[in-house]
Parts: sequence; structure tokens; C-alpha cells
Amino acid sequence: MEVVLKDSSKLKGYIAKIADDYFVIADPRSGTIKRVAYSQVQQIKTPKLSPRVKRALIYSILFGVGGAIIADICSTN
Repeated sequence: MEVVLKDSSKLKGYIAKIADDYFVIADPRSGTIKRVAYSQVQQIKTPKLSPRVKRALIYSILFGVGGAIIADICSTN
């Protein structure tokens, strides 16, 4: 998969970990591992995934960002 960030940089690899406010993308070819906040993501390109899996990834990102916003609001009150 390829992830395009809001700063126009691109990351390629697979999702190694998913958390509430970030995910980890690992590139087995280069050996790099990168933690990415959902708020940094502009686009996800997944040519080999079905539309159902793509929707699940998008919903995960949306709920992760929403959860982070709610947690931030609750912590400031």
C-alpha cells in the first residue's frame, strides 16, 4: 500500500500496527518502520485491496481522528 501524507511525502509498505490515534507502516524492502498519525494522512492507495477493505481502513482513520478529538476535548475540560 502507499500512504500520501499532507506534506506530500509518500510511504510504501504494509500496516504493522493500528492504534487509536496512529498506525505503523513497515516497508520490508527498505526495512523502515514509520509511525503515522491519522491526522497526517491525505490519501491511501491500495491497488490490491477490495473496496470493502478500503472502506474499513477509511472508517478506521475517521474514527481514530474523531476519537482523538473527543479525547482532547475531554482532557481539556
